[in-house]
Amino acid sequence: MQKKYIFLCISLFFNIYAPEPTLVTIMLDPAGNTQDINRIVDHTNERSLTHSLCLSIKQKMESLHKDIRIIITHGYNDTIEPLQNASFSNRLQTNFYCAINIAQTKNSTPSLSLYYLQRTIHENLHTKNSDVSFIFYRDAHKDNLLTTKKVVSKAYNALQQDYARYFKINQPLGYPCAPLVGIQAPALCIEATIIKKDAIESLVAPFITILEAALNALKLDKVETL
Repeated sequence: MQKKYIFLCISLFFNIYAPEPTLVTIMLDPAGNTQDINRIVDHTNERSLTHSLCLSIKQKMESLHKDIRIIITHGYNDTIEPLQNASFSNRLQTNFYCAINIAQTKNSTPSLSLYYLQRTIHENLHTKNSDVSFIFYRDAHKDNLLTTKKVVSKAYNALQQDYARYFKINQPLGYPCAPLVGIQAPALCIEATIIKKDAIESLVAPFITILEAALNALKLDKVETL
């Protein structure tokens, strides 16, 4: 009886004091807000479609990964101020940021395009002098630019392997991408085209593939820097 009691106490101790798994935070930024509904897609607005897609992605990813937290930058009826999403992401120390855009196409094959923030081909990486050094918002993306490029490469390869039959997978492009300005986390802007609004759910699977590829790239990058 005494041995069982001791074993029970030890089990309770480890259950109470066992470290909680570290959550990986992914932030999704659906295009559009109350001040700007963005483009019209098959008689509806882009804002409605991107929010619907983000909710589906969140539900699916969190069901697949218990150690992942998906945060959507704003609600359907919210108004967004300049750099508000960047401030939100940086304060939460987001692990990965993904801006999502949807457009309509008249082509028979829809497309997926991956963009990241890079102002010039020869843009220098930002080097911190200390953990509290000031970073100008225009340079925030430089902290993780190399990691961002690794994410882009893995995501592009994964899409080519799994979805090239269903989508035209465009070559990734780095340019001054406005939705990603001020964000320190590895960040990607994705534009998907659809023929009809009813096809919105067909985007969930490739977006999950992109996020899975991003997670793998982040894990490898973490191992390499140890």
